[in-house]
Amino acid sequence: MTVVRQYKLPNCTLSLEGLSDATGTVDSSPARAPLTVLVNAECRFANRPEPLSGGLEFFDSLVSAVNTYVRQWMSGIEQPIRPAGGQPQAVELMAIENGLHRLLVRSPETAPDPVRVDLTTVQLFDLVEAIDQCFADATTLPGRSLALSPLPRRHARAEVPLARRAAPAAVGVSGLAAAAALFFMLPVPETRRPAEVNPGVSEGIEPQVDPENGAAAPPDLEVETEPEPEVEPPSSEELAAALEDSQEITDPDRLAALGQQLSEDLYNERDEAAAIPSPLSYRVTVGADGAILGYRPDNEAARNNAEATPLPDLRFVPAEGGRATTEAFADFKVVFEPNGAIEIAPWHGYSEAPSPPPEITDSETIARLEADLRETITAEWTGDPIFDRDLEYRLGVTEDGTIAEVEPLSDTASVYYGELPLEDLHRSEAALSREDDIVVRVPLAQYRVVFTPQGYLETSPWRGR
Repeated sequence: MTVVRQYKLPNCTLSLEGLSDATGTVDSSPARAPLTVLVNAECRFANRPEPLSGGLEFFDSLVSAVNTYVRQWMSGIEQPIRPAGGQPQAVELMAIENGLHRLLVRSPETAPDPVRVDLTTVQLFDLVEAIDQCFADATTLPGRSLALSPLPRRHARAEVPLARRAAPAAVGVSGLAAAAALFFMLPVPETRRPAEVNPGVSEGIEPQVDPENGAAAPPDLEVETEPEPEVEPPSSEELAAALEDSQEITDPDRLAALGQQLSEDLYNERDEAAAIPSPLSYRVTVGADGAILGYRPDNEAARNNAEATPLPDLRFVPAEGGRATTEAFADFKVVFEPNGAIEIAPWHGYSEAPSPPPEITDSETIARLEADLRETITAEWTGDPIFDRDLEYRLGVTEDGTIAEVEPLSDTASVYYGELPLEDLHRSEAALSREDDIVVRVPLAQYRVVFTPQGYLETSPWRGR
């Protein structure tokens, strides 16, 4: 049976045509039969007569390109169109001048030159909404889903507030007015020459007198300190010797917790202005408590640019000096990308998939935390919404009410994340704790939270009441 689905927005229409495996069932009408096999996908924009079309590869590449580009564009973290040396994708998106977004579509029919479509921000947002509606439709490609993940606060902060980027698209304005900057002059601080160590003994130096009790007060002293010697990371042989009697951690759940802790530490301590010329790859060893015991460059660029990473500052050095030792350790592959991203994975991979994070299931606790969550968000949500559709999120909340996880449930929700109080309330480090010097994941209560264009906030437990 042939099934057609159409998701129509004012400036973009996404049409899918495919087959259904529901033939012979009681309710097999085309209107309700699931579209399980995609044959053709067609994307049509206003003011462009020719649609963009293709098969499953085109559709998957379109969804991936839009998802990646919109997150990158709104976060302000620049990413390459494709990996270094990688092959061009079937669909690519990039920002161009005049606030437009260029969509490139490649196919055997158009090789070697791709089809170029320049989209306004309004058209881009309607394309995002059409894709969201498609994946929200349980009868369309039920085996597929958007690969969305929790959005760390650090990745979502935009260089330019979304209200200034998206307002022209939302209200139909063509540009933004420029505001003048005010500069304040700060007085130059007074400086005094340091007095001698023994006031009144050296010629020409008189002791300072405390006006309250007449006693001589110690003069200002300038103490010279020896610069701390640079500590080199341990060599492969030194680190191996230090861990000779230690046990390597292989449990997937412990590795997941340590990887999350390592990510928090590296992102919090990184210098965003540091120049990283090319991917810097390291083998990083951490203890059971998450402390970085040492690191070894995995490529030549990493060997010459370690100072551009937070690794030297984060490496644990015992108070008595020497090399750190531990009863258990784990190795991770850490890659610092030129665009600011940090990729982290267990050096030997996972033996099996880690378990989901622990959940709070007590009904009374869930009800109490939901009430606190509503009150906290409502108190911080001020101003009129600039979005015109519901924004839905999954939130993970600790037992003390801290929002430790935020997962946008659509690309549109990801786009407007920075305009909501979630950005300031999100504390991703709260998802971890230390028990007996071992990093563990904290149980979280899960909620569905919806922000509406009318200014209403809707909350409900993720698994129902």
